[in-house]
Amino acid sequence: MILLSFMIVMTTTSWAKTVANFQFDYFDQSLDVLDYIEKIDTSSLPESLERFHIDLLVDLNESYSLGFRYTREDGDITRVVEPTFISNQFNTVEYIVVHNKPISEMTSKLYFSVGHTQQREIIMECVQRGFVLLGGNCVNADFQLIDGNAFENSNEFNYLPVLSSSVKASYFKVEPSLFTQIGKLNIRYFLNVNLYNIQHDYKSALFDIQSDFLLDSTINNSSLRQTIGDLREELPQLNAWQDLVLGIGTQLSYQTDDLTTSVSIRFLHSHKINFEKPSLYRNNAELATKFDYAVSSALSIFIKGTAYLHYLQGVQPILYTEKSSRYFEHPYGELSLGMTYQF
Repeated sequence: MILLSFMIVMTTTSWAKTVANFQFDYFDQSLDVLDYIEKIDTSSLPESLERFHIDLLVDLNESYSLGFRYTREDGDITRVVEPTFISNQFNTVEYIVVHNKPISEMTSKLYFSVGHTQQREIIMECVQRGFVLLGGNCVNADFQLIDGNAFENSNEFNYLPVLSSSVKASYFKVEPSLFTQIGKLNIRYFLNVNLYNIQHDYKSALFDIQSDFLLDSTINNSSLRQTIGDLREELPQLNAWQDLVLGIGTQLSYQTDDLTTSVSIRFLHSHKINFEKPSLYRNNAELATKFDYAVSSALSIFIKGTAYLHYLQGVQPILYTEKSSRYFEHPYGELSLGMTYQF
């Protein structure tokens, strides 16, 4: 999978330097030059993705900076069974503090942030489970949910959705870094300590059915009770779980005239806490290469490639569930294009 990214960074210099950053990422199946979609072999396929970031970072003095980041991600998924199309949206707000301090011939930087990610509620009118199509307002549904109170009061058939779900995550990140220089070669050593608290939530009128007559009724050789039970088994756990992510890495940067080349490698380990199912993937490796070209003293453009060993394991823990773990099995790549402008 290749993800295209476009970035603009603007800075203003006064008593306090302010950095404003805008980044836009885009993906669709035509960019899947690594055949990632073919490899995952699943009934749910990523169709497209649009993501943008807005960053503000203010240098209060030589030692401290304060920042804010907003991210919105919209993704579409297609499926071979109902629901055949799912639109997903995540919104993230993050607050950042950066501390810089010289140490002998090196410079240290401590990056600390807290954030919150919220998924917009997904409402599914129809869900296919085995050979049974469960509905709300769904054509050819084998079983339909109707608002009983509305029917008793007005004889109106108001269909209820089969399932609604959402997920949220709160997190904090700490990243200490050390910078040194050997000639034109800049070296950065860094650690990551990130802790995520992830909470899934879902509800369905199916789970409120108590009538044994309905639950024991047979639809396409399967009882409604069994169909509902199978649906529950596919859903993420309701209890909150935590993901502690530890990372270590280094970055090398070399400048020649107007071109700066950097290579970084990072190793990640994820330890899931209170996760009720076995964690299939815990480790990940990330390799990134970036080329910056200075068009002028104020404008530069860059291209960056990033490869992950296990999709986004440890990078976006909110995506990991027992069912989505199959996406994390395979390598994943991103290609970023961007522009930096200073004034």
